[in-house]
Parts: sequence; structure tokens; C-alpha cells
Amino acid sequence: MMNKIFMEELDKLVVVFIDDNLIYFETAEEHEEHLRIVLERLRQHQHYAKFSKCEFWTEEVAFPGYYRRFIENFSKIAKPMTELLKNNMKFEWSEACEKSFQELKLKLTTTPVLTLPNIKMDIVVYCDASKQGLGCVLM
Repeated sequence: MMNKIFMEELDKLVVVFIDDNLIYFETAEEHEEHLRIVLERLRQHQHYAKFSKCEFWTEEVAFPGYYRRFIENFSKIAKPMTELLKNNMKFEWSEACEKSFQELKLKLTTTPVLTLPNIKMDIVVYCDASKQGLGCVLM
């Protein structure tokens, strides 16, 4: 539902993860404008933000890293970087870290890329079943 509500704003000023909305900005003025747009869009659809769950004018947030499940061998590729997070490990950005970072960045920014379906177009589900399983493709 959130993706539908914010269809025009997605990847321009807001990112949606289930029912969490991340509004991004470069300046305080831009944040104020983006926040106004998002809250107005919610109001138009009779949805409201729970103030106790909101954070405003935050320069850094933890946002779910759910893309890892869509990148084949993510853990293997990211291993040089995740090794840096171990206790008693000196943080040294190595050539291997840079290589893994660049590979992950490439996989996230080149095809095949996951995108949200365009709800203005027809969506067709193709499926097939056998005694062993069920398979479906959204097209």
C-alpha cells in the first residue's frame, strides 16, 4: 500500500520498506519540503504517521539492508568488509575490501535490477504446478 501511495515520490524523495518510510534530503530546507509532501500524501490517503516512531532531521539512520537476499553470493562477496566488523580487528580498508565494495555496488546498480511493479500497467502471474512444487513468475 505504501508503494502505491508514494508511487510518484519513490526513489525521488522517499524509500519505502514495508511500512517504514525513509525521506532523504541534502539540506534542511529540502527535508522540510519532502517531509511536507510525504505527510500530505499520507493524509490524502487517510494514513497517519505515529509521532513516537518518527525521527526528524536525522543525518544518519539504520535502514534494513534487505537487498542482500537478491545478490547471489552476497556473503562471499562482502566477506572482506564484514571481517572488519569483528572484535579486536584493526579497521584497515584493503584492496580486497575495495574490490568487494565495487562488486556489490555494480551488482546493485546494473541489470538485472529489482524494481517496483508499475501499477499503471497490466500485471500477469504465470504459474505452473507439479507433484514436486509450484512455480510462479510476476510479469
